[in-house]
Amino acid sequence: MKKILLSAVLIAVAFGQSVLAQTDGTPVFKNVIASYLELKNALTNDDGDSAAVSARRLFTALGEMPADSLASQHAAWAQYHEKLNREAVQIKNADDIDGQRAHFKNLSVDIYAMLKSLEINNVDLYYDFCPMAKAYWLSEKENIVNPYLGQSMPTCGSVKDTLKAYR
Repeated sequence: MKKILLSAVLIAVAFGQSVLAQTDGTPVFKNVIASYLELKNALTNDDGDSAAVSARRLFTALGEMPADSLASQHAAWAQYHEKLNREAVQIKNADDIDGQRAHFKNLSVDIYAMLKSLEINNVDLYYDFCPMAKAYWLSEKENIVNPYLGQSMPTCGSVKDTLKAYR
């Protein structure tokens, strides 16, 4: 009987810690960052089909973000949530990769501003700029791989800021 009771307590504690670990939205937010980076990488490879799939994943991840659990950051999340959703939809519905890249410009500026505001990114991110496209993007790598010029000029650009991981 004691073993059963002890097992039940251990399961309850483990479950409780798992729930508590997710109350700040960080595990779900990892999906937002991962989907954004997948989208960026698809554009760097000139792969519009994969970019559309990644934009769909980003839209889903944004919808799963538990905004009410962000406490003091809720207002900042609300400020960007609708814009990011709209931009993800525009990318997934764009007719071609040029249209996807045009909408990716706005998405990148907004996701950077949101990350600076929320301070919950779980990985170091680099805010890059392409002077030819006059556009910014976030990357998980310090070396430049340009999503706007793709394979035609993959190294065009420079790092303008570094967002250090907060967790």
